[in-house]
Amino acid sequence: MFDFRNNIIALGEQALRSFTRIRLDDLGMTTSWKTGIKRFVDNEYLQHPANYKKLYVYLQSHDEQDLTLDQMDITALASIIHFYWKSSGIYEVSPDATQLFINHVMDMRELRNTFDHYPQVLTKENEEMMYYDQLYFSSSIASFAILFMKYKSPSDEWKLIYHNAKSLESRLHGERWLALSTIPEKVLESNEDLSSLIALAEQGHIDAQIKLGKAYYHGDRIQQDREKAHLWIRKAALRGNAEAQYYLGNCIRHASGVNYDPKAEMKWYKESAEQGFAPAQYEVGCILFLSKRHECMTQQEKEEVYKWIKLSADQEYPEAVWLLSILYSLGVGVKQDSKKSDMLIHKASELGYYNATEYLAKKYEKNGELEKAIEMYTLAQSQGAKNEYIIRSLKSKIGK
Repeated sequence: MFDFRNNIIALGEQALRSFTRIRLDDLGMTTSWKTGIKRFVDNEYLQHPANYKKLYVYLQSHDEQDLTLDQMDITALASIIHFYWKSSGIYEVSPDATQLFINHVMDMRELRNTFDHYPQVLTKENEEMMYYDQLYFSSSIASFAILFMKYKSPSDEWKLIYHNAKSLESRLHGERWLALSTIPEKVLESNEDLSSLIALAEQGHIDAQIKLGKAYYHGDRIQQDREKAHLWIRKAALRGNAEAQYYLGNCIRHASGVNYDPKAEMKWYKESAEQGFAPAQYEVGCILFLSKRHECMTQQEKEEVYKWIKLSADQEYPEAVWLLSILYSLGVGVKQDSKKSDMLIHKASELGYYNATEYLAKKYEKNGELEKAIEMYTLAQSQGAKNEYIIRSLKSKIGK
């Protein structure tokens, strides 16, 4: 499993730090928030050490005049926002959005705690849960950015936070497509003769080599062995098979049976993409898209990103359709077009991409169309989203 925890934590910290700085400035507390904070935290730490530990430790090693938000992590920032009495108006960006801001700040506060609770060695169940936790927090950061841009000016920093959060979501979904499915496919039929498959693979049959490699990767009717998975997939990839080249790129990305090497990862994705394999085309475009801030890309680099994502989206690869909507929204490699972006979001939803469906559900919810929002949240749930609480909450609002 590809691990984006550090990226998500860093992005959550950036969002929370920017929110704190801007709101303290709004409240006329650019520097005055420092006054008395040590005394306040010293007293509160004795009563509630869990809430104040990170902030307490930071304050112990700094003089009051040297305090800076830039050196505080998520939990320290959240403590200032949520508990320090001088910051009491920080959530009141708009009268009708106070609770929403509270919810998002609390999400940011829980981000590091959630990820820190995972054991060092992950079981399959841990990996599955961590995948959904990463998706949840990426989505929460993106929603936080949308909320802040709606009620404050949409600055370049917050546009970038939103873009990076959505890019992380796209990468997380792409990682799930090792077998072209969000759930690893059953590679072997129950009546399939495994010894015959191994014999065919050893004789050089490409389809058998790919199938055997995937079976080893997933542990389907055979002991999971990532090194053997890499061995068989590589054999087929070296013979020019596009599907195998894509899977080999995934093996390298996940350091499955081989050391991680970003150049080799890109090489195999590119070879597969050039043969028209949609998941690989998406990966090439996505890697290029995430390689630098889109504001810093040359026009040629932007067009290269658009080219690969469009090729994949044209084959109705759901993640690519979703990312293409972002490219149209931002105007990366193509003329900015919000109508085209919206159309692509609907298409991604129709293709079963639940992030797109949830995006539409949230849009209906914000517009007060709660029946339609429930319908879309329910559809997203059938596509794999975890939103039972939201559905129950909305149903209670309309008396269902």
